[in-house]
Amino acid sequence: MDLKALQRIVDAGESETVEFKKSTAQLSRAGEWGRGTQMIVDLCVRAGHPDPEFVEQTGAVGVRFLPSGYIAPHRIVHDLTQRQREILQLIARDQPIPLRDIMKRLANPPAAATVRDDLYHLKRIGLLDSRGRGRGAVWLLRQEGLK
Repeated sequence: MDLKALQRIVDAGESETVEFKKSTAQLSRAGEWGRGTQMIVDLCVRAGHPDPEFVEQTGAVGVRFLPSGYIAPHRIVHDLTQRQREILQLIARDQPIPLRDIMKRLANPPAAATVRDDLYHLKRIGLLDSRGRGRGAVWLLRQEGLK
């Protein structure tokens, strides 16, 4: 893996595990291990992400890049739409949040009934909870969905 590929992974900000093909013995013999890990940590810190986890498995080295915040899933039981993922991201940033604020912050807001349908769908599949009723209702991530 070259530096540009590593930079793309760190900049993406999603959790990902990368396995390096060099064995730990090769890395320590070449003296690359210490400088390489510090470079990876520095890239993560500069991108605003937590320090990565380093794991050694069967003679290879793995690096797990951790997300800096909530990442909406692509698929639960079925695919989520881009708008549903955007709604989850908005709620993760500013929860609890009422429907009117969600509508204001969506990039291309559809009709309120469409967003309401999305919210109820996300609640039905276990990603969201709501408190209150009607105009006073607020939406928040279900705690089990954060794990």
